[in-house]
Amino acid sequence: MTTELDQLAAAHPSRPDADLYSRAERRELLATITSTPRTRDRGPIRMRPRIALAAVTVAAAAVAGTLIVQPWHKSGPALGNAAYSVTLRSDGSVNIVIRWSQLRDPAKLQADLDAAGAPVRILTGTAILGQIDDSPPIPRCAEPYSGVGYSAKAVQWDFPDQASEVNGIVVSPQYFPEHGTFVIEAYTNPGEQTYKPSLSFMAVGPVPTCVVPMVVSRN
Repeated sequence: MTTELDQLAAAHPSRPDADLYSRAERRELLATITSTPRTRDRGPIRMRPRIALAAVTVAAAAVAGTLIVQPWHKSGPALGNAAYSVTLRSDGSVNIVIRWSQLRDPAKLQADLDAAGAPVRILTGTAILGQIDDSPPIPRCAEPYSGVGYSAKAVQWDFPDQASEVNGIVVSPQYFPEHGTFVIEAYTNPGEQTYKPSLSFMAVGPVPTCVVPMVVSRN
């Protein structure tokens, strides 16, 4: 079998000092040559801080129009006013308290929910006077008006009565079904300003943009 030592010797047959080294010495020399990394052509090696690499990654993603979601959460101050509060917690959940009798600006509540990253849709409307047994047609904008089941970790009601005047809700988006949005509907009686919650469900995919018609008695 031809060894690397033999190949080395064959490559330089005319060297007069080929026999000046013993076989053991040549083996040691060959091992030294083959084990030494060649860095002459690579230039100096510089260590880059990880934070610099992260900055480059974020910048590249920004150019590509991609949003990077960091694997950590940061709690924020409570948004809202006397009628409601929306608070982002450090674990990614959102604490929501709504005082329906004081709510005058549902659009502002929705904007604060969006700002906190809460996949919650607040829909409001005015009830229709009529007989309780009346069944007005449901407009297409109110579909879907029912949803899928969800775990207790996804939505937690702080108050046992979900139709009470004050609702306390904790939503945890990480436990929502994929493409899930928690929908809460409320209505006012004709000529009144006080909202009353009437319906809540977990929609998956399309989300309604108006409430299901609510009929209240003329009496």
